Amino acid sequence: MQTIFVNQKDESPIAPYFKFALGVTGAILLGRLLPVVYANAVGSIRGAMGKDPFEGLIAEHRKLLSLLDQMEATPADKPLQRMRLFYDFKRTIGKHALAEEDIVYPLLQTDADRAEAMRKLYQEHASMKVSLFQLDQAIKEVGGWIDAVHSLRNEIEPHARQEEEVEFPQLRAVLSQEKSAQLSRKIEQEESLMV
Repeated sequence: MQTIFVNQKDESPIAPYFKFALGVTGAILLGRLLPVVYANAVGSIRGAMGKDPFEGLIAEHRKLLSLLDQMEATPADKPLQRMRLFYDFKRTIGKHALAEEDIVYPLLQTDADRAEAMRKLYQEHASMKVSLFQLDQAIKEVGGWIDAVHSLRNEIEPHARQEEEVEFPQLRAVLSQEKSAQLSRKIEQEESLMV
């Protein structure tokens, strides 16, 4: 009887690279998928508990205004601190705007018969993006930075007030409990797409 030994070291020279690529791909997929699954679960739980779907958006308004306060107080000789605050602001407003533009604003038209208000809010977001670009350009400037922060604040404050005092209450009044729960889930899910 003849015994045959299989040498496991006869693996293809490409196999380690394939395993590495498979691991990286898996990590990327999990890194992108897990936040969405988690956000979906959190939104579903919040909705099932009857939480206000707009609570998180209102909290983000407060955070954005607080960041503007910090940005205004940061002197020109601290460009790294300005940059850190700016990128925190940019990330927060990016995920916030994504959720409003993709999830909330369409409901203003379809469920609350507020098409004109919806268009105005979209236009204000576009204007804020221009101001955000100007702020980015002014990070190292003394007066330009403060002016750009003030300009952005002058756009965000009335916009947030309009949403909190008029548009969100309009939606609350017309959305069923089931649709509010779906809205919570969708907002959380949309915001999780921004890394």
